[in-house]
Amino acid sequence: MNRKVLLYHKIESKPEIGVTNIFPGQFYKHLLTVKHDGHKLQSLEDLFNLTHKRETGNNKCGLTFDDGYTGLEHKVIDMLAETGFSATAFIPVKWIGCENSWDHGRFGIRFRHMDQKALRNWVDAGNETGSHGYTHKRLDLVPVKEWRREILDSRKRLEDITGKKVRWFAPPFGWYDHRLLDRLLVAGYEGIATVRKLPSIKIPDNLLFVQRIPIYMFHSANMLPYLLKDTEPVSNANKLITGMIHRANYGTVLAQKIAIRIRKP
Repeated sequence: MNRKVLLYHKIESKPEIGVTNIFPGQFYKHLLTVKHDGHKLQSLEDLFNLTHKRETGNNKCGLTFDDGYTGLEHKVIDMLAETGFSATAFIPVKWIGCENSWDHGRFGIRFRHMDQKALRNWVDAGNETGSHGYTHKRLDLVPVKEWRREILDSRKRLEDITGKKVRWFAPPFGWYDHRLLDRLLVAGYEGIATVRKLPSIKIPDNLLFVQRIPIYMFHSANMLPYLLKDTEPVSNANKLITGMIHRANYGTVLAQKIAIRIRKP
């Protein structure tokens, strides 16, 4: 089942130095344009009907947010209710209610993650949470013996907070390998959501795999229908640009690597 799924990060009024923040007014135009074009954006649970196991129509697409910033609580939740959409927010559990100090090199500009009350409100409004790991570290930088906390403990923590089953895992910075996929199955996850599919790694048949379309500040509302329909040449141009951004984001990963080496005796 090939479903188109959008990926956003911040929906905040405060500007940042970077491309992951989209102002609320711009995001609202995105939603209205997609709806006018006949698409319905849904959480991954709703999109794949994991609760009721029913097939969905071809106009259904997914909507996800990585990191769970407070803009979801203050802005997005009302916009989703107004448009009749739902979404999945992937949460780095260690940073619930905290500023994003894990994000290196942003010139001191910080954004706050949703707290426990906001997460409960998010779910009570018909949305979904998924795990984005515990520390938001790329998992190949985390010793395998600590993966239990990243995979299992993060999931249990979210389920304790929201009272809802956590079905999805979004690996920080999109990194995964066959070991992670196997551990997700053992942990009881039903799917993995990332931004790229590695041809060298086989996805288990009993694990849903979602390759998402990242949306950044330069995406106009008019581009979204073309991306959801995979229209050329817009789709190819978007893949080229977002690929460059992913490589640029390696700076944060590099900072994590340096921090790990400094801490070693």
